[in-house]
Amino acid sequence: MYSGLGMASKDVKRKQRLNQKGQILVEYVLLLIIAVTVAALIVNTIVSRDPEEPGFLIRKWNQILEFIGDDLPDDIKRGEDAEG
Repeated sequence: MYSGLGMASKDVKRKQRLNQKGQILVEYVLLLIIAVTVAALIVNTIVSRDPEEPGFLIRKWNQILEFIGDDLPDDIKRGEDAEG
């Protein structure tokens, strides 16, 4: 009778281990889903190409391009200073 009790105990331990493995897998998948969702939100906030609400990186890049485009070239003629 004692040996039958030991077998039941082994079966319970085996089921507990299987349940723990399943729980670990579920937790891993949930963490992976959360990480991917957060990463997608961050990327969308940074580099969104929506013309009405661009991401802050795209907005800043456009400001830099406009600043460079508005820069006027120097109006110094070469050789004029050397002669004068």
